[in-house]
Amino acid sequence: MTKAPPPPEFSTRRGTGAIVLAGVDGRSLMARRFREIVTGIERDLGGDLTEAQKHLVAVEVLVPFVHRNILCPTGAECCT
Repeated sequence: MTKAPPPPEFSTRRGTGAIVLAGVDGRSLMARRFREIVTGIERDLGGDLTEAQKHLVAVEVLVPFVHRNILCPTGAECCT
């Protein structure tokens, strides 16, 4: 059973995309790869996830993703 999205008056500006970071539009290689990984994990988990489950998936992907792509982009053994 799926939950209905909240009415628009309860949506946040961040959730609707009204607030974005300057110079970041989600089309970079890292942004696309992040979405691919999150989408793949959501699909493996059965698809219809709750907001809490989606958040947990995003956090679980984000931590190693940031480490691998931002903190240690060369693949060198850093921050271990």
